Amino acid sequence: MHQSEYDRIVEYARSAMRTLKSAEVPPYPQFYELWYTYFAGINERLNAVLTTILNEGNQTPDQLMALYREFIEPSDRDERLTAVSEQMASTIGTVNDAMGDALTSTKAYSICLKAASRELDTEMGAGALKSLAASLLVETQNVQSANQMLEDQLATSGEDVAALRRELDMARRESEQDAL
Repeated sequence: MHQSEYDRIVEYARSAMRTLKSAEVPPYPQFYELWYTYFAGINERLNAVLTTILNEGNQTPDQLMALYREFIEPSDRDERLTAVSEQMASTIGTVNDAMGDALTSTKAYSICLKAASRELDTEMGAGALKSLAASLLVETQNVQSANQMLEDQLATSGEDVAALRRELDMARRESEQDAL
């Protein structure tokens, strides 16, 4: 951790404690976390409510506990982490299915190419050669289609994974701040 980051975190902690002390609110972990989150600027909606409370100068333990339950309660984070995990598993399953389809298509194409290779080793008339070429063209198009679907699914899944990574990062930051 860089000194500037350390200093910033310490200042959030001091600001939270000063705010609790000036309002004569007990520095329970929940109230401290609420004000620490405020000074860290993590939750815009919470900050708007707490700014109003600061301006009015009338924070009470009951009011702060209600805000803690609404904005920070750990069970909400647990539910979010569970939802992110389920979404990640679904995304991985979808990619796995697309890869399986592409693999099946590629194997079928390989078998088709081997059969075509054997046929080309024999004497073939123009009609048979034309039929073989048409068959290979159809199989090539099938493989291209399966690969395109895989590419599309990977692109979509990449976007989903990026969004899920942001959610996990936010949950990780929140859990790190809980430890503080």
